[in-house]
Amino acid sequence: MNLIPINIIAILLLFVSCAKEEIAPEFNIPGIKTTIARIQISPLAHDGARVVVTGFIKSIEPTIKDGESHKLILSDIKDNKIEIEYSSDFTGEVGEQVVTGGLYKMDVNRIVDAEVYRFTVEDDVIKPLEN
Repeated sequence: MNLIPINIIAILLLFVSCAKEEIAPEFNIPGIKTTIARIQISPLAHDGARVVVTGFIKSIEPTIKDGESHKLILSDIKDNKIEIEYSSDFTGEVGEQVVTGGLYKMDVNRIVDAEVYRFTVEDDVIKPLEN
């Protein structure tokens, strides 16, 4: 009788059980859910990708180049920072936590063409707030 060693069966079961779970996008923002720190550690891996990150607003200012886009600086709890360029009617405040998604450009360390949303956490559930 030819028996398959237990180790091989255990490894096969491990591979089957480790199938990647599909994560629903936050607020239906398309992109790879990541963190500011991951982008800073590996900018080349994120260059040109649509990303979704959360963070705290450090500053908000208009962009001079076209008058329609605005810029904000987003940071995480470890004070990693990234610039966000957006053109929506977002009305956030410094210190507020937001979720944003857009196209990451490594050469300027900026997420461009971004959507920015305010949110709240109630009963361990993240809920969007009106902008």
